[in-house]
Parts: sequence; C-alpha cells; structure tokens
Amino acid sequence: MLFRSYETLNHFANGALLERLGDGEWRQHSLLRSFALALLRQAGEQETNAMAHANAYLGAMHAADGAQHYDEMLPFIPQLRHAFAWIVDNDLELALDIAANCANLMQQFSLTREAGEWSEQLLAAAQAGRAAPDLLGRVYSHRATTLSELATLPGENRRQRLSEALAASDDALRFHPDTALLDYATTQNNRANILRELAALTGEDRGQRLSEALAAYDAALRFLRPDSASLDYATTQNNRANILSEVATLPGEDRPQRLYEALAAADNALRFLRPDAPLTSAQAQTSRAAVLSKLATLPGEDSRQRLLEALAAADDALRFLHPNNAPLAYAQTQHNRANRLSDLATLPGEDRRQRLVDALAACDDALHFLHTDTAPLVYAATQANRATILSDLATLPGEDRRRCLVDALAACDAALRFRRPDNAPLDYAQTQHNRAIILSNLATLPGEDRRQRLADALAAAD
Repeated sequence: MLFRSYETLNHFANGALLERLGDGEWRQHSLLRSFALALLRQAGEQETNAMAHANAYLGAMHAADGAQHYDEMLPFIPQLRHAFAWIVDNDLELALDIAANCANLMQQFSLTREAGEWSEQLLAAAQAGRAAPDLLGRVYSHRATTLSELATLPGENRRQRLSEALAASDDALRFHPDTALLDYATTQNNRANILRELAALTGEDRGQRLSEALAAYDAALRFLRPDSASLDYATTQNNRANILSEVATLPGEDRPQRLYEALAAADNALRFLRPDAPLTSAQAQTSRAAVLSKLATLPGEDSRQRLLEALAAADDALRFLHPNNAPLAYAQTQHNRANRLSDLATLPGEDRRQRLVDALAACDDALHFLHTDTAPLVYAATQANRATILSDLATLPGEDRRRCLVDALAACDAALRFRRPDNAPLDYAQTQHNRAIILSNLATLPGEDRRQRLADALAAAD
C-alpha cells in the first residue's frame, strides 16, 4: 500500500503537479488543488474537509505559539491564509483563534499589515451581528493590539492608529463579561501598552498617560495568578517594570524607589517564567538590564557592578533568541546590549575601545535583521545608538576621527528618516541634538568647510 502511495506521488511529481519539499512534504500545483476541490464539492464534503483543514492548522499554530517556536509555522503561512479565508465566513470564533495564534509569527516576520487586514475582517464580521458580546469583546481586544502594531509602520498616522487602538481596547472592556477575567486582564495589559506609546507623542500629557498605563497593568494583575496563568502574569509584570522605569523619569517622582520597584517587577516576571517561554524570558531579561543600567546612575550604587549585572542580563536574553526564529526580538536585544556595552565603556579601568567596538558590532548585528518597512522605529533607535558609539570612538587615539564622525553623521541621518516630530518627538529632538554635536566636531577637522558645518550644526540645534 505504501509503495503504491509513493508511486502515485511520483506519478504526479513527474507530471509537474506536485513538488517535493523534503521530509515527506509535498506542494500541490493549483490545478491539482482545484481538481481535488471539485471532487469534494461533488461528494458534498467540501465544508467538512475545509473545517478539518482549519482545525488542523490552528492546532499546529497553537502548539507552536504556545511553545514560542512559532517560526516553525512560517513555511505554512499559505495554509494558514487559506484556513483563515474560509473560516472567517463560517466560524468567527475559530477565525479569531487563528488570527490570535498567528499574531507573534506575523509580527516577527514582517506580516503586520496582513495581520491588520485579518483583524479588520474579523471586526467587520463581528459588528455585523455574527458575534455574541463576549466574542465581540475579544475581537475588539485583538483589533486594538493589531492597531498598535500598525502604528509602528512607515506611512501610518501613528497618533491616529494609537487613538483607534485605545478606543478599541475601551470597547473590548465594555463587552467582557464578569466571568471572562483572563480576557479582561489581557485587554488591560494591552491597553496599558497603548497608553505607554501615546505618552511619547507631542501634545500628550506624558505623566497622565504613564499613570493611566500603570493603573491598567495593576488592574490586569488583580486577576492574574502565577499558579494559573504564569505566562500572562510574567508578561504583565515585565511590562509593569518598563512603565515604572519610565515613571521614574517624571518630575516629583521618587526615582530610586520607582527603579527598585521596576527591578522587583522584572525579577518577579523571571521567577514565574517556564523554560519553554524563550521570547518572554528574553524580554524580561532585557527589561531587567535596562533597569539595572538606570540604577547604576544613582548615588550610592556600585555603578560597575550594576552595569556588569545589566550586561549579564542582556547576554542571558540572547541565550533565548535566534535571528532565524525571532529576528525582530533578536535585533531589539542586540540593540539593548549595545547600550549596556556603551555604558560600561564610560567607567574607569574598562577597556574603552574594546567595549565600544563590541557595542558597534552589536548594533551592526541588529541592523542586519531590521527592516525599515516593518520596524522603522527600532531601526531608527539602533542607528541613533550607532551614531553615538561612532562619535565616542572618534575621540580615541589611533582611530580615524574623520571616518568615525562621517559615519556617525550618516547614522544620524538614517535615524531621522523615521524619527519625526509627530511620531517620536523626544527621540527626534535628541537625535538632532547629537547631529549638531557631530557637525560641530567635523567643523574642527582640516579640509572641512568650517562655516558650512557650523551652520548645519546650528540648524540641527534649532
């Protein structure tokens, strides 16, 4: 029987109707699929088989996403698209499950716009009366998360997308029943993420937005328990660590106290993470590294020890990541690791050149896996860091000062392609400030047009 099956497969392959992919997998030609579909229709079995197909791929995607190895499903994106296209018209709850389980896969592999289209289809179907209130709430929550991711893409109105995301989160909370505590907690966590992003925009009350975000994380934690929802609990504690770190920068806040609270939240997240949650573990270690780096600036702290702990946390984060299975997360972690190395380079007794060279290598590695069409703000942040590192290298004996400064200026200009006053005002201002310093330093070099460089520096400072 097995021989006859292989004989049939080879017969189709010889007729160019099948393509052998290896490991027992084959790809059908569209003609063969169309013929099979016609036979299913003729037998009255199309819907049964379409539902079985959707359930099979949902099960596989759910297992891969739950283990945070969703990259394993990347070759099956065409099958997932086919499953979603059919199921969205036939079973809205199953369609939402497919979209939600594909969310991380689509974010990591530059498919955010397609994820946005899926969420739009889901919301239209739910609003057309095809969803009970609890399902409608889940659809709104999913739409909110997708809108916040769309807000990061070039060509999008960031403020508008984030405002729409916040409104969708608020709509989700209206429809969550009292018994759906995990859905409520998830929505509050996502709502807090959106508020945090809004806080960075011009014209927003930053303190108020951050305060609202912290309150939303705390509301989520009221219904999350580490013994029953360890991953959700850890994710929210990690997010809470990030927001506390930002709250620490506000006037009137007790900066040391907020940073110690942030470190406790990051450590709390790590306590309850499973070994099979590599991406969340990496995120928690990255957050911990950022907090430790800020603690290093406080009076009375052992700066070197804190920074070494921060670098160790960043290195630990990289243990859980590989660019093939989580390219965006890997790039972000290398970007953050570069920051820790740059901080260490400022300390007496450190090999300043080596630390800066290592930091530059980490930035370059991150840029290798960042795409400006899908992660422009992360790309811009990495280029801005690269500019700072190159500027620092330019001060060292034996370095080609002109080349370092020219490269630093190019990195600033690359960052400013995506950092604008409307989408990242503080980062835009900081990058222009750094650009002015680089131009001023270039003006001191022989052979430079000193007047022009200084005029450009003044324009950047203004």
